[in-house]
Amino acid sequence: MTFDDGPSIYTEQIINILKEYNISAIFFFIGCNIEEHKEAVYYTHSNGLTIGNHSFSHRRPSLMTQEQQKEDIMRTNEIIEDLLDYKIKYYRPPYGEVSKELEQVINEIDMKTVLWNKDPADWDKKDSNQILQYVMETKPYGGIYLLHEKPETVEALPMIIEFLLKQGIEFVCFD
Repeated sequence: MTFDDGPSIYTEQIINILKEYNISAIFFFIGCNIEEHKEAVYYTHSNGLTIGNHSFSHRRPSLMTQEQQKEDIMRTNEIIEDLLDYKIKYYRPPYGEVSKELEQVINEIDMKTVLWNKDPADWDKKDSNQILQYVMETKPYGGIYLLHEKPETVEALPMIIEFLLKQGIEFVCFD
């Protein structure tokens, strides 16, 4: 499981749910959100969860030059590394936009791009039942779930986890 667009007021709630089920996840944080939610960054790290980079500005990489892309990624890395003394290994491009230029930047700064293949579009859903319905109707095996730090996702998360556990899914993380 992966969670995008934090840190937010929902980060700690999500982590507490994950802890209840003894499940790990990767949190892809947006750099411009960190100042307002530093405690959530500390909480994520102190609970042993992986933190990834989801850019500083959440701008479409295709609208930036290669140098701007690099600056956007490095700025977030520096903020997190200064807070935690923690090396960021993973990058998730906003909107899943990947190009040769962006991959060159990612390789140059020794990171790995992480995309997804299961997207319940929780960023666009109005209620937790729609999010859960997607999970229930999609084959769960071999999936990297893209979830977002939204109240509807927090509400759906225990039901998603319980459903996936009943399917015999083993939750793993890259670290």
